[in-house]
Amino acid sequence: MNFGIDVNGENEKREKIFQENKTQVFENLNYIKNKINDEDLLVIVRNLIKELEKYNSINNSLLFQAILDLMDDTLKDFNESLANENKEFIEKVRGDLLAINSLLDAYITSGRHFQHVLVEYLGKAYKEVSNEVSSFRRARAIADNALTENIYHNAVEKYRGLEMGYRTYFYRAIGITIGLSLLGLFLKNWLVTEYLGNIEFWVLKLSILAVGITLITYFLKQSAHYQRLADQNYQTQVELQAYPSFMESIPTEEAASVRKELALKYFGREIDGAAHKDMSNLISDQMKSTTEMVKAATDVLTLKQKGGSNGG
Repeated sequence: MNFGIDVNGENEKREKIFQENKTQVFENLNYIKNKINDEDLLVIVRNLIKELEKYNSINNSLLFQAILDLMDDTLKDFNESLANENKEFIEKVRGDLLAINSLLDAYITSGRHFQHVLVEYLGKAYKEVSNEVSSFRRARAIADNALTENIYHNAVEKYRGLEMGYRTYFYRAIGITIGLSLLGLFLKNWLVTEYLGNIEFWVLKLSILAVGITLITYFLKQSAHYQRLADQNYQTQVELQAYPSFMESIPTEEAASVRKELALKYFGREIDGAAHKDMSNLISDQMKSTTEMVKAATDVLTLKQKGGSNGG
């Protein structure tokens, strides 16, 4: 069985009834206008026709139906009463027309009041919906950013750990280098007598200092490098946390271009190889300088030792 309702058919039926009622109202008013000679009544009829011409929507069906009901008694025996110049009937027509006019005024007033209430209600509803949509968009943006933000958070933790690790190596390298240098001075006589010659001792001491300085410099530069990476990723993490609130202030038509610019800023950046290149150059130069320094020191000490032997 089909319990469906023919909506289009119902609307067409209502529209037809509305048009018939509207046409009948105008015919009745024009009929009265053409039959009466009272100027006051003519003014009322003309004003009614002028105002009613504004209502063309099916939503005004009740208005025209009510006017037809009010005019029903007015039009009974209309011609005969006018021919007999029945003053009571003229006053009745006047009263009916004034009643129709009052009905129209009340309809207009209630329509305006309803429109005002509707606009006020819709304004509040729109504001509430707008706030809900903004809250939803913010929550969704926070959820969407959570995974990306977590990746940057993990990167910050990783680079902070490496920074502190190399910083610890830096301090230890300083301590070990100074400690070995002092230990060498305290044990110089014993080492020279038992194991090393004077030249070998100074070569060993200079080598320890050179290697120590190289390691100290390396650890310091690595610590600074990872500190910069940690700060960079932390800044990105904070900006991602602020992203949802920031995007709320951006007009919808500009949001897409802003997101594109931010994506280019955060993703697809080339890794800065300058730090690694500087580190390689540092170690290479340091080892080269160490070799040359040890060689020069060896030559000087050798010549000095030979000079001392010849003089003896």
